[in-house]
Amino acid sequence: MIKKEYTLTLVFALLLASSTLFAQKKAADRRDASASKIAHEIEKLGNTARILYVAAHPDDENTNLLAWLAEEKKVEAAYFSFTRGDGGQNLIGSDLKEKLGIIRAFELQEARKVDGAHQYFSRAYDYGYSKTPDEAFDKWNRDSLLSDLVYVIRKLKPQLIITRFSETPKITHGHHTAATLMAVEAYELAADPNQFKSSAEKFGTWQVDRIYWNASPWFFRRNPQAMDSIEFVTEEIGNFLPKLGSSIGQIAADSRSMHKSQGFGARQELGSIKEYFQLLKGHDTSSLLENIPTHWGSIGMNTIDDLILKILDDFSIHQPENSVNQLITLKKAILKIDNPPSWIELKLDRIDQIIFDCLGFKAMLLAGKSSFVIGDSIDFSLNIWNRSNKDVKAISVSLEEENILIDSVLDVNRVNLEWNRKLSKNHSPNVFRYLNEPLKDDFYAFQKQEDIINPVSPYPMNEVLILEIEGELFEYPLPVQYLRTDPVDGEVSYPVRLQPEFLIDFKNDLLIFSNTNASPVDVEITFNQELVKGKLSLTLPTGWKSEPSFIELSDVPKGKQDYRFLVKSSIQPQKGQIFLKLETSDQVYDQSMESLEYEHIPHFNYFKKASADFINSPINLIKEQVSYIQGAGDEIPKILTKLGMKVNDIKVEDISKINPKDHPIVVLGIRAFNVHSNLDQYEAKLMEYVEEGGHLVIQYNTSWGYRLKPSAPYPLKVGVGRVTDEASPVAFVNEDHPILNQPNPISLSDFDGWIQERGLYFPEEWSEEYLNFLELSDPDEEAQGGSILYAEYGKGSYVYTSLSFFRQMPAGVPGASKLFINLLRPRSKDL
Repeated sequence: MIKKEYTLTLVFALLLASSTLFAQKKAADRRDASASKIAHEIEKLGNTARILYVAAHPDDENTNLLAWLAEEKKVEAAYFSFTRGDGGQNLIGSDLKEKLGIIRAFELQEARKVDGAHQYFSRAYDYGYSKTPDEAFDKWNRDSLLSDLVYVIRKLKPQLIITRFSETPKITHGHHTAATLMAVEAYELAADPNQFKSSAEKFGTWQVDRIYWNASPWFFRRNPQAMDSIEFVTEEIGNFLPKLGSSIGQIAADSRSMHKSQGFGARQELGSIKEYFQLLKGHDTSSLLENIPTHWGSIGMNTIDDLILKILDDFSIHQPENSVNQLITLKKAILKIDNPPSWIELKLDRIDQIIFDCLGFKAMLLAGKSSFVIGDSIDFSLNIWNRSNKDVKAISVSLEEENILIDSVLDVNRVNLEWNRKLSKNHSPNVFRYLNEPLKDDFYAFQKQEDIINPVSPYPMNEVLILEIEGELFEYPLPVQYLRTDPVDGEVSYPVRLQPEFLIDFKNDLLIFSNTNASPVDVEITFNQELVKGKLSLTLPTGWKSEPSFIELSDVPKGKQDYRFLVKSSIQPQKGQIFLKLETSDQVYDQSMESLEYEHIPHFNYFKKASADFINSPINLIKEQVSYIQGAGDEIPKILTKLGMKVNDIKVEDISKINPKDHPIVVLGIRAFNVHSNLDQYEAKLMEYVEEGGHLVIQYNTSWGYRLKPSAPYPLKVGVGRVTDEASPVAFVNEDHPILNQPNPISLSDFDGWIQERGLYFPEEWSEEYLNFLELSDPDEEAQGGSILYAEYGKGSYVYTSLSFFRQMPAGVPGASKLFINLLRPRSKDL
């Protein structure tokens, strides 16, 4: 008999662990577990220690340490990231905010599959860089985040918590410090039955033995006094693991390199790696894992230790299937434990996966196409492989709410079964249900705490295959996939994508209103089936009107149709959002669909409220065309085009051919020097272009590995300064200069309504040839200049800006667009 609670956990865990889960893998990455890897996993069953690593963002985790804990020490290690990294930058594309959060969350999941640890989240939205923990707690509800962390502590029941950052404010990102402060607080709260009672009732309370800060010499690099390792517990973790054919440094580098959107590809360390730990609370010890129970005997289950040792003694690398009976006996023994702690689910999940690996068992449920509309008929193909000498009986498969009986012994290498079923309307096309509702005070909305804490599967359709092995029932997860053969990459699988019956969207995701005349707002509806009757309407700001107020639809055939509203805005300048919805007799459709496709994570559809940002403000343009060289990727060229300017995309290699006559304005996108390794060879050409009369605008680059010389006409050094308070005060310098006046007069009100930050990576030194225009400061800090620097050089002109235009302009901040247009104005032009 399969317990219901265990069944749900098993399906979810195997769904995350399955080797066929995510697409876009190299052939070697798709191989099933080797016999030595299986033996390694069996050894992990014998270690009952649990350790939780806590930090703020994806990429904060120490993959060296996680790999050492999970693979060498064989503990159940986990990483708790308070955010999904939604507020960061994207090195590999222009997707930001909640889309970036999806990308980085999947990168974390991929990293955990490499280093062997588990992954958890909180409900916090990463609103951007924060200098102090106080600022973080002003944005976040501390109790809500503590509730999420306490939930995970009580569920995992770790004996040890490790934080990535110290408790000392202002030496790192405010989110980092806040994460550690909350970890220390949760250390106490998890043991208190009067705190967060729902998780206490579900999992019981738990007292963690101790909490450490995982220190590093890197954290002391700006201190006058170097780190004294004598004050810290030190562990050597750079060992080689023969069963895995890798050292800890190799595993960790491969894990770290999954953070591709952050540009954190890591070099493999083959030798010594030392890690340092400072006690924050709890029992002091001379080594990290000292006095942590690691055997089943610590919970009175010595017989389980004996069973695992017996399995390892008898294990055959030539016939792993011979261990299946013993593994089933082990599973039964664990299931008999009275009032088992919740962490035992991790061991049960691991046992089932080991059994499937011993059998070489695999099953795939494939669909005939990559995308379907809810209500479509789908051709399903179930492929089952039992690559062992043991009989495995396929009992049944769930398929579109129907339990289909198979009742067949799989004594051959492959079984293929096919069905055609109509896609149930109970399926939600959106697997990211926490995005169904708008953010609430920098938190994701959710119905169940479990839903937000665990990672998300990219599969909107998940079925189950029931198996019988040695008289016991097992559930094998069957995410519905589409399989194709690529001439370069070979076999590639994708999650099947679902679409609703009707898709709605704006033709433009940024709308420009420059006066009170009615402006067209065009929308596009995809009718995936015939619409008998419906009503299409906009949700507008107070005082705005549309003509018509709604559009009646009837007997519309399948296909795409465009519709237009004429919208009259208010006189008052503002920014905001306009929403679209389609109402039918039985449902309201208010979500648009976007697709995210990166080769290192699953391809999937992403749904959000159908909306368009708008700017309601007159913006004066310049007549010259702009040549734009993309850096890490941003939406500014698209925004300029929508405003009415002519923008040409050019490549780095085109720089050798540019001249002021054909390219009067050249703009380098964000982090261009960070992402284009060949850009350095064109620095002299860029300065020659300016000297001959061109106008060059360079947007921010990170200071790491980058010097603006000679790609600046005069000395200029980029630093790490930033202003994170989006409402921070602004003071003008050289306010009579055309940059602050032509073609758009800039006033302090143009800095209202900014999002997330003012700017980042400000220059920290520049020569007197540059003009500075703004002084910006965060609370309790001195004002910083350098966010806009201008210099004339030869016949031309040069601008360097660290203002975050890449965030402000797509968000519809009118003042940011006006100021950016001014920065594009060539020297001495009569406009």
